[in-house]
Amino acid sequence: MPPKHDLPEMKEPPAKRTRSGASTVVPKTIIIPAANPRQQTHAPVSPDVIMPASPTADTLKGNAELSSPAMTVSSSAEDASDESTHTLGSIENADNAHSSATNVDAGLDLAEKPNISCAVRQLPYKIPLKEAPSTTGAMTVGAIVPTEIGCFIDDDRISGCSEALQNRIRAISSYRNEHANTYAIGHLPWTATWGRADPYNDRSKELCDAINYERLTIWIPGHISHVWFLKNGAPDNQCSVSVLPLSDAVGRYADQLICGLSTPALTVSDDLTTVLVRAVRWQSPRNGGSCTLFNSVYDARQILQAKSAMRKFAATDLKKRDLVVLETCLIRYRQKDLGGRWSIFRAQFELQAVYLLQDGPEIDEERVENETEITDLAL
Repeated sequence: MPPKHDLPEMKEPPAKRTRSGASTVVPKTIIIPAANPRQQTHAPVSPDVIMPASPTADTLKGNAELSSPAMTVSSSAEDASDESTHTLGSIENADNAHSSATNVDAGLDLAEKPNISCAVRQLPYKIPLKEAPSTTGAMTVGAIVPTEIGCFIDDDRISGCSEALQNRIRAISSYRNEHANTYAIGHLPWTATWGRADPYNDRSKELCDAINYERLTIWIPGHISHVWFLKNGAPDNQCSVSVLPLSDAVGRYADQLICGLSTPALTVSDDLTTVLVRAVRWQSPRNGGSCTLFNSVYDARQILQAKSAMRKFAATDLKKRDLVVLETCLIRYRQKDLGGRWSIFRAQFELQAVYLLQDGPEIDEERVENETEITDLAL
């Protein structure tokens, strides 16, 4: 008779827990097996740790849907037959699971439970895109000079002109040509701003229209106050023409443009006296060499028309009190700050051409000086 073998000891199945609304239920821990057992570490509690809020099936399902498509969610307190596999359904389900996970007791410390191992999975989130630069703070003519000019011509500035010339001056002072990007000062588009940087056609230092970013041409009528072309009888590196505008309002408008388009902005003078408008231009070439006298001076005493149809004359023939139109563009140039950095921009009118409308009165400067002499002075 074969010897009797001891029967294996039978283990009693764990007592099943009943669920009722009145009883207190102990939360179960969901263990998510990692690919490498060494990676199953105890992560610190954070808002991104996925833990169940209650042992209900809905919570288990919500947490399981946060795992990868092949991840298995199991409970160490349940039989192996209770294991179930869930596939990540949608971002919406993950958001619902995250709402449930936020109900976990804030005082739970994984470090106090060394027998629990879990993998931490962060909720899916959207990567914020890099914000585009704001254009609301862009420098525009309308932002710098928000009000229109009330008076473009003071009567005393053109009192010595014929009626026909006065009509021409009014037409010039109100000139606007959007196709040619040419405007009399005070009529610039409110959206005009600095142009775009381009490796082949850089407009970033020129005032341009806001649609095609083409440079604006600005007409400034007025009486010559000062000219500078020569130094010691030869063309200087830079020339300039200053004019007295046909109204004080135009002078203040030009001053506001220059101050507001500079960086940092300059302070507009509170002095309400007459403001002169100055336009400058380099006479020296960029690549070095001798200076060349500015030669874009045109005779417009009869009619102002295309440059090719008007006669030129020497810039040195211009004199004080001549009635002219300065054709300019508005540019900016760099300056060094106190720290030696090129962080300062200064705006200015760049001279393009001068149109002579009327010769100024002939005044003998030597006679004016002699009038101050006291001939019979004997003290």
